[in-house]
Amino acid sequence: MNASPSPHTAAHPRRFDILMGLAFWTVISVAAVCLRGLRWDETLEWAQVVTGDVVYPEAHPLNRFVWSAYTIQHFASAAMLWTGLGELSVNGLRNFLYLLAGIVPLFLIVSHLTGRVWAGHGAVVLALQGVFQHFETIYPIRIWPHSFSNGPIGTGCVLLALYFLIAGKLRAATLLFCLLPIIHIGQMPPLMVVVALFLAWTWLSQDRRALRSLAPYAGVGVLACAVLAGVLFVCRIPAPFEGGYFSEADALVIWKNYMQVWPHFDISRGLKELFHSHMAVAGAGLFGGAAGWLAWKGRIPMGWLWLSMYCLAVAAIVWGAMILHTALGPDIPRLAIIWMPYRLANHTPVLLVALCLGILAWPREDGSRKGGPLAELVLLGLLAIILLGPVFQRVIGEALYLRYFENDEWAVFALVGLAWPKVFARLRPDRNATAVWSAASAAYLVFLALHHQFGTACVVAGLGLGIALERARMTALVSRATILAPRALAVTAALLLLATLHSAYESRASVPPDGFDARYVRTPFDERVAAYLEERGESDAMLVGDNFGAFVQARTGHPVMAQWMTGAYAIYTPQMGPPIQKMFREIYAIAYGESPEDGRLQQPETWQRAWSQREPEVWQSLGRAYGFRYIIAPTFVEPKLPIVLEEDGLALYEIPDADLAD
Repeated sequence: MNASPSPHTAAHPRRFDILMGLAFWTVISVAAVCLRGLRWDETLEWAQVVTGDVVYPEAHPLNRFVWSAYTIQHFASAAMLWTGLGELSVNGLRNFLYLLAGIVPLFLIVSHLTGRVWAGHGAVVLALQGVFQHFETIYPIRIWPHSFSNGPIGTGCVLLALYFLIAGKLRAATLLFCLLPIIHIGQMPPLMVVVALFLAWTWLSQDRRALRSLAPYAGVGVLACAVLAGVLFVCRIPAPFEGGYFSEADALVIWKNYMQVWPHFDISRGLKELFHSHMAVAGAGLFGGAAGWLAWKGRIPMGWLWLSMYCLAVAAIVWGAMILHTALGPDIPRLAIIWMPYRLANHTPVLLVALCLGILAWPREDGSRKGGPLAELVLLGLLAIILLGPVFQRVIGEALYLRYFENDEWAVFALVGLAWPKVFARLRPDRNATAVWSAASAAYLVFLALHHQFGTACVVAGLGLGIALERARMTALVSRATILAPRALAVTAALLLLATLHSAYESRASVPPDGFDARYVRTPFDERVAAYLEERGESDAMLVGDNFGAFVQARTGHPVMAQWMTGAYAIYTPQMGPPIQKMFREIYAIAYGESPEDGRLQQPETWQRAWSQREPEVWQSLGRAYGFRYIIAPTFVEPKLPIVLEEDGLALYEIPDADLAD
């Protein structure tokens, strides 16, 4: 791999500058988490199960899932609890790692591609404005921490391994790649494709000694993966053969029916409902393909080729899975879809921004660096517009500003347009490549125009500005501007970063204590429930509440029958489907996986109506079967059970004379 500077690409930044940048963003991440306030993390409840701090019946779906999930992340959180660090440390560290996983890969990849550390800093500040959020798929793509951390941390590690590969840091790339299966194996497939191609390329290039030198690093990762696999094999919990959690329902039928509630699997609905995501996939493939061609021809370093292969692999996997699912419907092989390939599209907005900035940093074809790269100048303009947002809002009016500029996705589309002239200029000597790329670009613009007129306008505006900058870059004014851009970018990025941190601090109290983005706090009701059960000597009492509630276990320290992730366990582990279906039907009156139309789990009106009509004798029977005697419900539901305590519209009810199952 060519890791040396080339006259056709930007020089590499200094190692010292990279290390200082990493140190800076580490400090900022700690400060940001503290200022913004902690969020409950999804691994905490799993870790409580591992340590035994919260005890579930052995056959309960959550207990079985925790001891079958092939990931080190919740075991790492459990280790923190074992050492006495407590839940505050777990949530704090996971929030920090979440934010860092979004910052570090973007900073490193942009700095490497542009050869400018300040471009990396500017790209991170741009990302902190939430520019990627509207490009998310079935999984959220937020750079700011929320409760679902496993996926974003896994994505960050995969992109970090990709950076090591394209930067020629093969030892680090090898070690991290071989550790990735125990971090998040579902995020790995595109990188697997790229690594396979890289190994084949290196082997055929007769550079086999380099491959052999990587064996010790691969061995460390493989050993770690084997250890975790052994632990899970020993601790595995078999499916129940009797009791409340036993069901003879067909797991495959349940899985097929439940998977039909995900509309993104269908091509027509998926392209419509997840349009932004597909535009990011297509854009990354478009620019990555052009860069890959240039790298193949030796006109830019080979690192661009592996980045190109990664973007194209994501597109092939995401669209290939969608086509396959559309063709086969519920009969699609489980291995093709069970790991949720559509979430891989979340990698592409980050790579699209990195590609565009890297392309803008390409010097002129003759190798002259006069005028300087445009990446920092463009970032300066984008960040300045965002920083002056309140001024623009007054100029163009609040309604117009909120409609088009509030979410800042326009910046990504503008970058796409700005990078276009640079790619055309590089491809121009090759007529065939230019023709193919022009046709693909036209198709991209047409499809974008049909579904997103404002995005198209941003691309066209960026294209016009890019052409103007490319033609004017040799003038004294633009040359001087590009030279001064790093200093101006530093000031602008610092001001915007301070404003962003201040906004995060100001909004910390408005975050709800439950839900997708759950603030780390306990309500008075949570504290009263925990205290009451502690006084009764029922520290392991099961609570039955909203089947779509969040972090009730973490807030009360008690096991819960069902929560917002319970239904999703069967996606990854189909054999969990039958007991979950039985539990949802009998306790919540919710159909789960019984037909393709009965997949929506957030049905408060269904279980609230059933609970208000259910007789105490039925509750007693359910309590004996599943091992619970307490339910939590809004007071307006009025179950036919005695109230134990009440607070803020919620009540804890007790099932009288419930003889719990063993």
